[in-house]
Amino acid sequence: MSPASAADISQTVADVVFQGSRLAPVVTVVETARRARAAMRQNLALSIGYNVLLVPLAMAGYVTPWLAAAAMSSSSLLVMANSLRLHGGLRRGKDA
Repeated sequence: MSPASAADISQTVADVVFQGSRLAPVVTVVETARRARAAMRQNLALSIGYNVLLVPLAMAGYVTPWLAAAAMSSSSLLVMANSLRLHGGLRRGKDA
């Protein structure tokens, strides 16, 4: 992170450049990073759970191919919805 008043080179290599002299944006960035990490962990758990539970059932023939394809698509949509939930939270926090 780099303040806007820092040298150009430090702003160029920084992941975040914040305006003003207050450090409140740093707190916001840390909170956002924590929420993003939690969402990533949830998405990994959902993906791994799907693969551990449904793929063996499909391979054993207990699940028809069209149902396995529908479950795979549903799993992907669930992961995307979970990620978009984080994006919506960011937008709400910004408007408040």
